[in-house]
Order: sequence, then structure tokens, then C-alpha cells
Amino acid sequence: MNRITTEFPISSDLENYSYSVITGKEFIIPNKQSPEKEKFDHSWENLKKDNYLKDGKSFRYRQFRYFYFLPSSQKIVPFASTPYYQPPETNQYAEGIDRLFDSMTEEVINNAFLRELIKFDFLQLPVQETMKSTPWLLDIHQVRIVTTEAENGEPTPEGIHHDENDFVCIHLI
Repeated sequence: MNRITTEFPISSDLENYSYSVITGKEFIIPNKQSPEKEKFDHSWENLKKDNYLKDGKSFRYRQFRYFYFLPSSQKIVPFASTPYYQPPETNQYAEGIDRLFDSMTEEVINNAFLRELIKFDFLQLPVQETMKSTPWLLDIHQVRIVTTEAENGEPTPEGIHHDENDFVCIHLI
């Protein structure tokens, strides 16, 4: 079986605490997924600089793509390359502008490990049955933070914030 699994109670954590923290060791990744995971891990080395940081900062590298996820069929469909927008009320740092990040490469879009990770994440979410029959729009960001002696890396320069999403899954690679 190629499914990513865990024995950790992510769903109950989400229901009880609205978040869950799971270590990499608690993921059960089938050996068949190892080559795809390795390719996915390596893709972080090729991210381009995020040109939307202020004050000439350069600690964040990113690529981005919207996907549709169809829970009933488990189908994952990449959306056309589109700017990422957040209204100023949601993200004052980005000031309500369209941000056109580098689009994910075809290799990442079609990576079997990424696709299994998306399916795994969805299965953990405490959603109503009706939500399992409608398409979900996913905004998937690959972000790498680089810290140097000259510049601190800040995953979110604006600080803790809410991106208007019902659910957020963050994986440290």
C-alpha cells in the first residue's frame, strides 16, 4: 500500500484543541514512497527568492500553486498558475496585492508523495460528510527560510496570523 499513515490521533487533537503537532517519526511512510519523497525533499533546493519581502530582505524562497481536491474520487487537479491574494485585513504585511510567486514545477505538481500527503492531510480533518462531496481549493506553498548571520529568517514576517482558511496543514521538510 502506498498510503501515508500514522497511529497518532490527529483527528481527535483537531476536534479537541483545534491543532495537532506530530513529529516526522510518527508518520508511517511506505518504502514505495521513499524515491518520491526524496525528489519532493530535493525540490526545496530549487525554490526562487520571494520578491515580496520588504526592506530588501531575502530570507524566504517559495513556489506556489492552487489545486482542486475532489474528496469523493481523491482526484487532485492543479489550477492554472494564478497570483496569490490576501486582503489587507488578513495580511497587512502584503498590503492586499496580487503576489505572483514562481509556480510549482511539473515534477512537484505530479509528485506521488505530495499527492499522498494531500490525501493523508484531508483524511485527518474533522469535516462534515457534506464537505467530503464538494471540491476543495487548496493553496499549496513550498517555503524555505534561510537564516544567516546578517539576516534572521522569519517564516511569517507579519507574525502569527490567520489566512482565511478553514484548515491549514504545515509540514516541515
